[in-house]
Order: sequence, then structure tokens, then C-alpha cells
Amino acid sequence: MVEYNRIIVHNWFYMETNRLRQFIAVSQTLNLRKSAEFLNMSHSALSKSLKVLQEQLQIKLLIQEGRNIQLTEEGQNFISKAVAMIRMEDNLMVSSTTTSNIIRIGTFEVFSTHLLGKTWSEYFPDYQLELRELVPGPLENAVLERHVDIGISYEPIPTSGLEFILIGQIKMGIFGVESLLREPTFKDLPFVVPATPLVGSPTGVKGLDGWPNLDFPRFVKFKVDMMESGLALARAGKAAIYLPEFVARHHNEVVAKRFSLIPISGPVKMKLVKRKIYLITKKGVVENKTLRLLATLIRNECISN
Repeated sequence: MVEYNRIIVHNWFYMETNRLRQFIAVSQTLNLRKSAEFLNMSHSALSKSLKVLQEQLQIKLLIQEGRNIQLTEEGQNFISKAVAMIRMEDNLMVSSTTTSNIIRIGTFEVFSTHLLGKTWSEYFPDYQLELRELVPGPLENAVLERHVDIGISYEPIPTSGLEFILIGQIKMGIFGVESLLREPTFKDLPFVVPATPLVGSPTGVKGLDGWPNLDFPRFVKFKVDMMESGLALARAGKAAIYLPEFVARHHNEVVAKRFSLIPISGPVKMKLVKRKIYLITKKGVVENKTLRLLATLIRNECISN
């Protein structure tokens, strides 16, 4: 048997890692033509590159079978090591370009597109932002596993090992263009709602918009994954949308007046709904300037008197 670990280390400085990436692509398609198209290179160039790789490693990785190719036994043994090496290189590249002034935040569209995208440079002029779009559940896991530094949520999922810092409350409301006010009753009002249900929410709500479904059923005409899609339907007068008041306010600041979203009355017995906003961090993280400034940003931009 070939001692693969020794070969990989010995030949690291003599091979281009691009050839490893090409071999990985070929191992997934088992077709040189398709792999060459995927890699944006010619069939002959890919074939030559793989030949050089095999010569450098001194092992045969591929065999021809009709029009397709197959991995040899050595190729099958080598593929996992090739993937591991590429991951190592990618991680090294990420580490070398990471600086201390990057803040990694995980949240959903309410706070990403409609808050941080608008206000980040004003509050954090000297910091870069790495923003991950995540829904509750995966959001908490991302903080726990240190994929992000801070989470922002108004529907947090209780998770061991995390701190949930209460920042304040935001007002929720039903919004739509003026033409929707002509609907005779609330039950006739068409809504656009989040398509993905929430799992594990302590408040029992089933959708990311937090509508109290059990108490006040509504006429759901559209389901979408992205709030931007919902806002487009709302602007077109096709549906009402339930969202934080500050999102409607920020939306109206950048659209023509005819597309402005105005408040629409809900069911008679439905009271004003407020949602608590939390910053989510790993347990034991000491309150710092970043957390305090982010809390200030949210209070100033999201919380109405």
C-alpha cells in the first residue's frame, strides 16, 4: 500500500492545489467533458493536468471505462485526503485574510436587510460586517458553534450555553397599500406570510412574522421565503404583510409615495403586539463596546416611543 500521508506532505510544494480541485470535480462527475465544462477549461487541458497530478503522486487515480471514467482503488483512498487538504488550504486563506475589526452577526431579514444594511456604516464606520442570514434554531446553533459572534432575534429558541440579552421591544403591525383598505372585512384581507414554519419557539408562534395564528386566523394568499418578496407583493397591492413597524418606516423612506405601506386595522379584539429583541452571545462573553453599540443602534432605529 502507498503511504498517502507521506506522499501528500512530500509533494505539497511540488503540486498546484488547483489540480487537487480538478481531481475532486472529476471524482464527483466521473466524466471529463462535464468536469471540464464545470471548471471552465478545455477537455485536453484537464486531461493533461490530471496526468501531471498522477505523475507527481506516483499513483494511478483514474481508469477509463467506455465513455466514462472510474476511480481506482488508490483514487478512492486518495479522494478524502484531497478534500481534507483543500479544506486546510481554504481555512488557511480565510485565517490569513481575517482581521480583528470584522464583526460576524447572524440574524434574519428584519434586522439584516432592513436594519444593518441601512445603518451599519453610521454606527460602525471602522468595522467590517460579516452578515449571515439565519432563522431561529440555526441562528442559535451558529452562535454556539462560533460561526457568528452575535445573533439578533425576536423569536429566540432557548439553547444551553447561550446568553440572551434583552434590548427592548418593537411594535408589530399589519401594513399594505391604500387600496387594500377597501376590503370589506378582515377575513377578506389577503396576506403574504413566511413559508418556513418555526420549530421550538417558546411563544408557540408558527411563522417567522410572529402572527398569533391560533387566536386570529387570517386569509393566507401567498407564502414566501424572503421578506423582500413579501414586500414586493405588498407594494403591488396584492397582499397585506405583518411586520415590525420600523421595517415599514424604513421601507417608506426609499420608495415612491404611491408604494408606501400604511397601517391596516386587524381583528377587533387583537391588541397591539410588541416583540422583545434579544442579542444572543456565547455564555460567559463579557459585555463590550460592540454589544453596547449594537444595542444602541437597535434602540435608536427600531424602537418607537
